Amino acid sequence: MYDVIVVGASFAGLNVSYHLASKGLKVLVIEQKPSVDAGLKSTGILTKEAYDYLTPFELNVNEIKTVNLYSPSLKKLELTNEGYAFYTTNLGGILTEMYEKAKSKGVEFKFNQFFDTSFTKQARFIIGADGADSDIAKIFKLDRNKKFLIGYEIHVKNHNFSDKQSFSCYLDHNLAKGYIGWVAPFDDHIQIGLAGLKGSKLNLEKFVKKLGLANNINDLEIVEKRSGLIPVNGPLKRFFDDKIILIGDASGLVSPLSAGGIYPSLIFSEKIAGLLYDHLENNAPHPGLIIKKSYPDYRFKKLLRFVINLMPNFMLNICFYLPFFKQFATQMFFHERKY
Repeated sequence: MYDVIVVGASFAGLNVSYHLASKGLKVLVIEQKPSVDAGLKSTGILTKEAYDYLTPFELNVNEIKTVNLYSPSLKKLELTNEGYAFYTTNLGGILTEMYEKAKSKGVEFKFNQFFDTSFTKQARFIIGADGADSDIAKIFKLDRNKKFLIGYEIHVKNHNFSDKQSFSCYLDHNLAKGYIGWVAPFDDHIQIGLAGLKGSKLNLEKFVKKLGLANNINDLEIVEKRSGLIPVNGPLKRFFDDKIILIGDASGLVSPLSAGGIYPSLIFSEKIAGLLYDHLENNAPHPGLIIKKSYPDYRFKKLLRFVINLMPNFMLNICFYLPFFKQFATQMFFHERKY
């Protein structure tokens, strides 16, 4: 009999299992994939806050202090803010180290394992950390994410992209309706990606041509491909039940503006571990009742995303000539993130 079964072994699942086991609870993590570094979906680009949280690990990172923001017509704004940076990472390496750290505390893992309701008889509590389209939410009839971005990313070696020190972001609704395109350097390759509202057409080959990297995407030396859903509806209202709680992307805890979910997954999974321990061992209130009071509602970020999505490309181009827009964009990228 386990105290807790965690479904999903990415940032939220690995972090919550580590903190639960550190408190002496018996924890099992089940994961559909064969390993934590298989079938990666995230870009692995960390904000400063996420990087600071993960500094106990031996991180292989590339520090990026400049964001180049491009309009649909490729006018560039160079954005910086002293003391703030983004980090491209070896995502598989980070998750593997988190896995090893959890194992060292006694966490058990079952890979190539799908969840079924028989597991409810094997644990006092179930945590759904199984991503944007959560099976746990479906099985236990909790709220489910309804609004998504879909992202595609390729990792390319031996490229001719000249800017190897900046995080380049591209606004263009014809290429990425609802979000952006990006190029980010790491180690000996670059990450090229597009994300847009689910159902919109994402043409990575057209993006590659626009950047002048190749006339045909097959001419690039692609060493890795990633794709995945990103929930952007904000935190779900009914994300827990008597012996169940959703965390991370499964609970909708992702910024609707930046689509960033790693940092909130980390800090809230640790908090939930503490609350769940008190609930199971000391008859404290259900962790969902407490944690929901501190979840952000992302109201302002939802509004900004809504306004940006309404703007056609010609209006986005005009914004790049407005005096205040650079300051506004700098604040959006480099503000200190509480969540």
